[in-house]
Amino acid sequence: IQDYNANRELVYRNVEKLQPFYNKEWIVNQGNKLTTDSPLMNKEVLSVTAMKGNDFITDLTDADHIMVHYADKTKDIFTISPKDSQVKQVKE
Repeated sequence: IQDYNANRELVYRNVEKLQPFYNKEWIVNQGNKLTTDSPLMNKEVLSVTAMKGNDFITDLTDADHIMVHYADKTKDIFTISPKDSQVKQVKE
């Protein structure tokens, strides 16, 4: 895969958990954009949970936050918002 860097293997695996339906090239591209101080570079993501306010939800179209759980038993909560993308449909 073009631009693959073995030193970023953990970040690629973590990005795949955040964007599970994208191809390997996209995962590598996005992983290479992260800075070295990102928790995704240094911590293994165990799970990602969608939230609306303080509630856990299953309908992702309603999500305004995600909670990311790491293997070291820490977590981060990130605000998300709808964004137009050039990627309209991805199949692999």
